[in-house]
Amino acid sequence: MTKFMFAAAFVLLALGTLMTVVVSAQDASPSQVVTVDFESQTLGRIAQYTVYLPAGYDGSDQRYPVVYLLHGRGDTMTAWLTVRSALDTLIADGDIPPVIAVMPDMPSSDRGSYYVDSAYTGMLYRAEPVETAFFNDLIPHVDATYRTIPDRTSRVVGGYSMGGYGAIRYALAHPQHFMGAIILSPAVYAAAPGRFEHPRVRRVRQWIGAVRRVDLHRAQLSRPARPVHRRTSSQPVRRGRR
Repeated sequence: MTKFMFAAAFVLLALGTLMTVVVSAQDASPSQVVTVDFESQTLGRIAQYTVYLPAGYDGSDQRYPVVYLLHGRGDTMTAWLTVRSALDTLIADGDIPPVIAVMPDMPSSDRGSYYVDSAYTGMLYRAEPVETAFFNDLIPHVDATYRTIPDRTSRVVGGYSMGGYGAIRYALAHPQHFMGAIILSPAVYAAAPGRFEHPRVRRVRQWIGAVRRVDLHRAQLSRPARPVHRRTSSQPVRRGRR
């Protein structure tokens, strides 16, 4: 992703925080990227995330805004590791304030969790309450472990593809936690009117993008996205009109 795209995306953080951090490039310790295991009581297992800590973090007592970056389906948290050099440059150039970036790993359902509490009850995989774990376990853990600004005005969620879907949902469904969202090519699918009307085609109804109710046709989804119909939340977000 280019520097321009990151500058446009992270301007949300600049607008959302009132703090100013000045770090001498000569004296500051370098930025860090660390992979962390933590216990998720909601999931009943050890979960992982990668965290970016800005230059000078260890040598200061400042608190920082946080951006949560959600990976796409089939990827892992490592897909975001190149963000380190981009953030280093943006922070050094003064384009954005120093931030903490958290990149959770979501391996549920063959890495197709769609960041929701799965309503799936079949035998293909173990359904997990991923959304509940994110808000009940991950965010409190991050705020307790790092010097964050634990307030929605200094917290942003972003993602691409499946992670873009998750970012849309989290920003709309949980506005008390996030001031905004960075949406990059989100995996949001809707049926085309008049297609796949044969009675053999199974139709499923679901919430998409936490915005409106649509009909999805299983046959219309591209192969990598097909499992989306069984990974949507059992608790729909009621925003806007149906």
